[in-house]
Amino acid sequence: MPTTEHLNKIQLSNISAILEVLAQGNCLSSEVISYWADAAKKTVENQNPDIQYVSLSIFEAINDIEDLIKLAKKFDTFNSDIKGKYCDITGFNGVTDKNVIQCWINECYQSNPHAINAILCIENTESIISTYKQIVNNNKIEKFFNPVGNLSVHYSSLIKQILTVFHKNKEAKNDLIQLFAVYLKTRHYHKISGDESRLFKQIIQDDSVSLCFIQSLDQNRGLWYYLKNIEPEYIDYDLICAIENILVKLCKENYNIDRCLLTLLSIVRHDKDKQESLSKYMARYSDVFKRWDKSEGEENTPNNDKELEEAYNYLMDQNIKSKDKYYCALFLCENIEYLKSIDYNKVFTVICDFFNNVDLDKTKTKKEDPHSYNLSWNLIYIPHFVNAVCELGQEEKLMQYRMILAKTLPFISRVGNIDSRTISSFYKKIIGKLSTDENAILIDWWKSRNDDYLNISPDDIMSCITEYGMGSLSYKLEEYVDIFIVKQSQENAYVASKALELIAKDYVKWGVEDYRKLFDSIEKCGIKGMKMQCNAIMIEKFHDENAILWRFSYLKENLVSTRQFESHHVRFVSDEEQEISGANPRMFRCFMSVQEEPVIQNMLELFEFGLSLSPQIVTRDYSSYLMSQIYMYFINMKKLNYIQKLRILVEKHCEGVADNNAYNIMNHYELVFLNSEKGSIDASVKKYNACIANAYLPIRNDADFRNYFTTIALEVQKEIQDQGIYSLVNSQALSEDFIQRELKNTIINKCCQLGLTNVRVDREVALQDNKRTDFLIWYGMCNPIMIELKLLHNKEIQSTKERHAYKMKFEKYSKATNACLSVFWVFDVGRGGNQIVFEDLKDEYRSLPYTTCLLTKCKCSSGRDTGAIAKRQIGKKTTKKKTK
Repeated sequence: MPTTEHLNKIQLSNISAILEVLAQGNCLSSEVISYWADAAKKTVENQNPDIQYVSLSIFEAINDIEDLIKLAKKFDTFNSDIKGKYCDITGFNGVTDKNVIQCWINECYQSNPHAINAILCIENTESIISTYKQIVNNNKIEKFFNPVGNLSVHYSSLIKQILTVFHKNKEAKNDLIQLFAVYLKTRHYHKISGDESRLFKQIIQDDSVSLCFIQSLDQNRGLWYYLKNIEPEYIDYDLICAIENILVKLCKENYNIDRCLLTLLSIVRHDKDKQESLSKYMARYSDVFKRWDKSEGEENTPNNDKELEEAYNYLMDQNIKSKDKYYCALFLCENIEYLKSIDYNKVFTVICDFFNNVDLDKTKTKKEDPHSYNLSWNLIYIPHFVNAVCELGQEEKLMQYRMILAKTLPFISRVGNIDSRTISSFYKKIIGKLSTDENAILIDWWKSRNDDYLNISPDDIMSCITEYGMGSLSYKLEEYVDIFIVKQSQENAYVASKALELIAKDYVKWGVEDYRKLFDSIEKCGIKGMKMQCNAIMIEKFHDENAILWRFSYLKENLVSTRQFESHHVRFVSDEEQEISGANPRMFRCFMSVQEEPVIQNMLELFEFGLSLSPQIVTRDYSSYLMSQIYMYFINMKKLNYIQKLRILVEKHCEGVADNNAYNIMNHYELVFLNSEKGSIDASVKKYNACIANAYLPIRNDADFRNYFTTIALEVQKEIQDQGIYSLVNSQALSEDFIQRELKNTIINKCCQLGLTNVRVDREVALQDNKRTDFLIWYGMCNPIMIELKLLHNKEIQSTKERHAYKMKFEKYSKATNACLSVFWVFDVGRGGNQIVFEDLKDEYRSLPYTTCLLTKCKCSSGRDTGAIAKRQIGKKTTKKKTK
């Protein structure tokens, strides 16, 4: 046979594909297998990663598992792509060698999705137990559930693995329930599957681990959240009895116990096969079921919600403990619309009783890791009570408790699913301005605590400093910066960046040497990083010469190339590309107030450098950016001689070859200069900063996500209605499918432009009943935003009967996806349909929680420009009548 030394990547790939097909048909002789096994051993030693990658495919094609296992010794020498390929091949082929599995585990610690999938393919009982024991003991569960990249990880296999080994090894149970608890926390969809329900029931009925498992669940969701989504076939007397015993051991409130049990009973209470075995519990809650049956028969019951009604009834019961009533009040306060439909003064009575009796000295806070913390229930109640009372316009009832509210300022934006801006404004309205003595009392009380009270929310600590004048907390700003210096992670960078911004505003007195020390300690140098921010402060505040020279050198050395994408698919846009093409450039902002001679000379040199880049296509956009920003710098100076110098440089550059790009920029900004109003330098700087000061708050919860979507939807509507992106499309061609495809791209583009680069938009998402919703928009750990799209002339809009039927479907979709916001987006494509009907639709959907209806009018082609041109008949003569 011929040698393989000179075969390239494509040839080896073709050979691998041929060998795979032949192997499937059992057409490979032992001689051929032996030859290509030896060949693969040689090619895998090649230093070219592409050749190594294809060599693994050859091993897989001839099913040479033995040699693949031997490669585990070389695993650390492979690059990330080859490691991923090795994990895929060995994992899906069921390799159980300990060295290979250790390779998977090590890569799992790097959040490699290929390695995690390989681990999920393990079927051997001992291997499953030992692998997960190692992951849990090394505290790497978070890495296991946070894969990096876009590869899908099949976590459903984890449930099957746990079910396989759960009763075979008592020692492994604690490790397995930790994995299952984290698995449930990371799920974004609503319903618990059959296998998950089965495992959930097994754990609950196992006395050795059930208590620990319940305590490990997501406390924000609570046990009730999981119980209401369990499959009915797994609900029986044993499960309900086990749940009750666990909650009693945990000393849960009576209301919480009743709520959980009623949740399970409500799912199966009409099941005749289970009524006899559950007769004990059915009799206990017979009065509740009677009320439910009665309310189901009433057509106009406000917010026909059984659980809310039960909570309200508990408040009226004199035999219920105050502790239980506070929990019921919390549940009601999370549902503002329901509160508006009842006599909420009775709820306010309970809230006032809470504030009269609460003792914050007995509360506890504990920060377990950067992403989780534990708070006493009393600290969770307060922001929810404040939000509900203020939403109903009754804030005067809380004025006497303003110091209690002030004590909870260090973490108000981190409690519950409340919009951070809304709750901050409510607190500000009630607390007002704190006196010097009050500030001193609060800070002494916070410092006297021996817990993590001041470590939960850096954002709120900074708000205390800026909005309430608590300068004594300014030491926390330096603390955040010091934490970032020790561990320069993205999360620490966000907090440190905000702290540095306040330090620059003199909340902490720093000199230029303090900033230079921080600058030298920062490793990464991104355009939006801390290093660049620190450099900008030194330039703007101190006019530091070294900082100025460093920034100009950075602009010359770090060119931004224009990436050519002919496929027109959506892609990731880097910070540098946003800088040169966006509306809010940052890099030159710090120079605008510095008008010293060294800066002016550097600007002129940088302008010449930008001109030299203009003729090249790959750097033309960067060239335009540099020239535009330099022109803006000199325009703000209001000195004609510098504008003339720039013209001389452009004309000199264009002597050899005409550069239309440079000429266009020059002409444009000379007109800007001539038309600009005369004013002071300070006024110009303020105007410049005002134009680029648009900022978007970080998304912390569902409420923030809903607010952010409002901006995105407005921008998308501008794109369609004002700019007319469908203006060249015939209205007959504007189908729902066409608009869906285009709308997805438009939403993603707008999200990227507004800085929301980690958003995910899924189209045609299948639900449990195999129905499909048009869009789900995901971000971080927030619940998704659901979008249903219809055309205005459709029957589901225009027909009253069809519209009411579709509303029921819409409500089911919203519940099934657990959406934080449900959007019914109607498009008018000019094919009929009464817009007045849309107003009726909005009124009908107003009763649905967190639901909005949008109408967008598409500018379409008339058909004359884009339609087919009528052909003249060949040979037919046309004549004109002669006129006298």
